[in-house]
Amino acid sequence: MNSGRLQPPLTVEKLRVAHPSLPGNPLLAESMYLLRYIERMGTGTVDMIRRCVDAGLAEPEFDANGGFVTRIERGGVGPDAAPFSGSTQETTQEDRGTTQETTQERILALLREDPGLTRRALATRIGITADGVKYHLDKLRNAGRIRHVGATKKGHWEILNDG
Repeated sequence: MNSGRLQPPLTVEKLRVAHPSLPGNPLLAESMYLLRYIERMGTGTVDMIRRCVDAGLAEPEFDANGGFVTRIERGGVGPDAAPFSGSTQETTQEDRGTTQETTQERILALLREDPGLTRRALATRIGITADGVKYHLDKLRNAGRIRHVGATKKGHWEILNDG
């Protein structure tokens, strides 16, 4: 079983450079390697950093407080940005809010343009799953920022508190 924590002596800082693989479950890790689900063990974080930099994105952030979390920011944030299409877009230091904040702001921007958008349409435009959109809509609704008016399929969204 994997605790979701970094195995000692790994630290967040050590993940940024070449490091040994220290899987929580060596048998599972070896099986994944032999089945070719992973290419090499101990290279994932370094590969993520390189791929983000190559794509013109900010380096991923790693956090090991209370479990291991990786945050990767996507480009295309803000009112002048094109919708995310899976292509590489440049980011700036000003774009480095949290992914959750960025996603919720993108949802709000799309709902301002078209209050009748469905979860599926929002998911397609943002590039996340419909369940991901539901999660963020629920957060926005619980924060008192939006509400849905009318029937599920024929209603529309109202922005209540534009933060």
